Amino acid sequence: MNIKPKQKIECSTNDISGSIKRKDQYYIQFAHFSKEVEIFFHKLLTRTLASYDLLYLKSGISTILKELITNATKANIKRLYFAQKGLDISLKADYISGMDTFKEDCLRENAPILDQLEKSNFRVRILFLPEGDLFSVKIINNIQIAPEELKKIEARISKAYKYSDITDAFNDVLDDSEGAGLGLIMAMLIFKNSGFEKKDFSITSGPKQTVCTIRISNTSNKIRTREIAKEIIDDVEYLPSFPENIITLTELCDTPDSTIQEISNYVKKDPSLAASILKQANSVGYLTSNKVTTIEEAIMKIGLAGIKALAIAASIEKIVDERYSQYKDLWETSYRKAFYAYKIAIQLKDRKLAEKAYLSSLLSKIGEIALLSAKKLSMERINKIAGIKEITSIDLLQEISLGISHPTLSAMITEKWNFDSELTNAIKYHLRPHMAPKEIKELIYIIYLAHILIEFEHRNILYQSLDFDVLKFFNLKTEEELKKLHSILHQAYSKNM
Repeated sequence: MNIKPKQKIECSTNDISGSIKRKDQYYIQFAHFSKEVEIFFHKLLTRTLASYDLLYLKSGISTILKELITNATKANIKRLYFAQKGLDISLKADYISGMDTFKEDCLRENAPILDQLEKSNFRVRILFLPEGDLFSVKIINNIQIAPEELKKIEARISKAYKYSDITDAFNDVLDDSEGAGLGLIMAMLIFKNSGFEKKDFSITSGPKQTVCTIRISNTSNKIRTREIAKEIIDDVEYLPSFPENIITLTELCDTPDSTIQEISNYVKKDPSLAASILKQANSVGYLTSNKVTTIEEAIMKIGLAGIKALAIAASIEKIVDERYSQYKDLWETSYRKAFYAYKIAIQLKDRKLAEKAYLSSLLSKIGEIALLSAKKLSMERINKIAGIKEITSIDLLQEISLGISHPTLSAMITEKWNFDSELTNAIKYHLRPHMAPKEIKELIYIIYLAHILIEFEHRNILYQSLDFDVLKFFNLKTEEELKKLHSILHQAYSKNM
């Protein structure tokens, strides 16, 4: 893994990327959960979840893991602090005395005790432990938790599974001496509402260590999972078939003996299709900076593969207009993403790759549109099954579905439309570039980069969280270089609109 943090982070292997791919267990270990360690942790969690196609769970899982890691670090700080003050944490009177000043002395930014912690033997370990098709994450610190602390944690976890929502937690009087009670309950509520059961979380403490374990299992709440997934997939099954005229046109474009005139005449039989192709060719500068006015001219300038891609894009736009019109803005974002992908590929001087990148990027969000556009009846059913009042977030919908992520769903839709495996796999893995099949790695890297540029301009992503292999491939060594690339592509897109 190409990262050299200033703070010491101990790793069980020099090849964490390989361990994730092979599904070997690995761990990282540190003294203090600094911002630098947090960024490193998020990279590992993202890759690990992606390797199981569970990225849609990242928000919920990272929230509770961060809370557990913070609490483990805090427990270590507490031991060091009590030792420095000559207090015995196992004695109730000493515990109360120490906690009176602990928060003020230790839980502020740049507290001196953090440097002392780094020099001590206190450590927190995050262990990723594969279990067949699933895995566990263990947060381990090398101390035994005090009986009073363990009782408090168990009580908070038990309460979290009784609350119907966070407002119930506010109605309880919580011990705020450490500032952690409500945070843990909120994390456990997210964990529960993501579909995990109480048995998926455990905490144990012995003479030399305390271990918190989260089991990432999509078998949790199986009945609810199956019902929600079925509602979404059923909606996909009712998608219209791909138009016959587009299928015929793509076959003509793929036939070596087809002539320009033959293809042009076929396109002109459908004035709506002809107009859409010309609009596509001119609106975002796809494949040519010069305006084209006839189908023959378009074929001459952008080639048969380009015409094929534009015909498919025009057809899908029609489906979106008819079925998903309320999400037209999301489709417009797909065009921007496709434009970025094409321009990136052109810089690699590969016209054929550019055409594939354009079409794959354009289709990569069709699953997200389908998820957001689930039939009203389906949405009501999903809400009822999930036991929540309202679903307004694509991430939340993906989390509670426990098995459907929008890249996977996009791939399912393109398979239904009989697109080739190269395109469907490019879409399927475009948010998991480290898992890219070798033969289409370059294509997937391009789509991923186009995706993060879109997210970057909406400030939905941090440079530090990006896939380091992709950044290295495109020689984007700094955030400033990424911003410069985005600025160039953004201006080019705006100019062509």
